[in-house]
Amino acid sequence: MLRAALEDAMREEIIPRNVAKLVRAQRPAKQEREPLTVQQVRTLLNSTRDHRLADRAIAQAVTNAVKAERKKAKRPAAGSSDKAKGKKEGKKRG
Repeated sequence: MLRAALEDAMREEIIPRNVAKLVRAQRPAKQEREPLTVQQVRTLLNSTRDHRLADRAIAQAVTNAVKAERKKAKRPAAGSSDKAKGKKEGKKRG
């Protein structure tokens, strides 16, 4: 945010350079999150039923469930062999 503000100030010739560009910002570590259980989703939806944003809660719950299923489908099966990995690496051409 500061970097963008200083960039605007530089573009408008208020400051000579953006010193924020000299700083390397660390990205926060990616955290693995567990999807809600069916019971947790039911509780959430029941408790937000009369809320003005209930439709958004439902949409978010469905979206998260779909993302979790897609992520689960992309994971390698337990006990998958290194041969399958080798096949993929063998297809790379340099």
